[in-house]
Amino acid sequence: MMNLASGSLEYKIRIWDLNSGEHIRTLEGHTDSIFCLHLIDNNTLASGSNDNTIKFWNLNDWQCFKTFIGHSSSIICLKLVDKDSFVSGSDDNTIKIWNIENGVCLRTLEGHIYSISSIQLIDSKTLASGSCDSTIKIWNLISGECIRTLEGHKRQINHIEMIDSQTLASGSDDKTIKFWKINNGECISTLKEQTSSIICFQFLDNKTLAIGSDEEIIKIWNIESNELIKSLEGHSGPILCLQQIDSNTLVSGSDDNTIKIWNLINGECVRTLETHNRTSTFCLQAFKLILETV
Repeated sequence: MMNLASGSLEYKIRIWDLNSGEHIRTLEGHTDSIFCLHLIDNNTLASGSNDNTIKFWNLNDWQCFKTFIGHSSSIICLKLVDKDSFVSGSDDNTIKIWNIENGVCLRTLEGHIYSISSIQLIDSKTLASGSCDSTIKIWNLISGECIRTLEGHKRQINHIEMIDSQTLASGSDDKTIKFWKINNGECISTLKEQTSSIICFQFLDNKTLAIGSDEEIIKIWNIESNELIKSLEGHSGPILCLQQIDSNTLVSGSDDNTIKIWNLINGECVRTLETHNRTSTFCLQAFKLILETV
């Protein structure tokens, strides 16, 4: 069974059955908004909150079994490094590396001057971070050293994604998406045709990009031909998060208090999930429920 976790201003994580659209569970424990969700393994979901904590949830009994404390402000993004560690980016301008087993912060990466908005693992030893200071930094996770700073955006960066092992994409409030070579920090191209702040994006394949912005439309863009393929229309507020489920299905969360499930073949909305007591959905995480056996 394919499920979806969603986080919002509501302080709760909601679990949905994607096949039926039914809300099947609510996870409670945070004391403020949920800004990020990340799957640690088949049975563990991580959540980051405006209450400055990270929580781990068991997806078999739905209980919180571990809380990580150390940041002095909101947790904005999370990323698994390996089976033993993960990283978190925060509104306190730092990135922390955590030991999963004992909950200890192994290292704090400092260098950005504003919030960390997005992080992506380049390899097991290297991390990229996007920030509201309009820069991207490349970090050595072993030494904690900032290897390189990528500069070119004019306003805050909201989202970054890896295209391949050597190429990174970044979306910004300056209404552009930039593509970077990681080994030398060069910006190799810029998608300028957007008319609003880029809030999130999702690569559907190596040449097709779904873009969410301050507009109410999700744009599907061919980055090779630089052409708009189709627009997904139905939301009535900014698109805050995107998650591809499979080659034919995309899920979006919006400021209009809904989550929508889209057919990527015909561009139609196949289901709308009414969510979170009329509050914005900030983050989504799909997962397949795998029950533990005795």
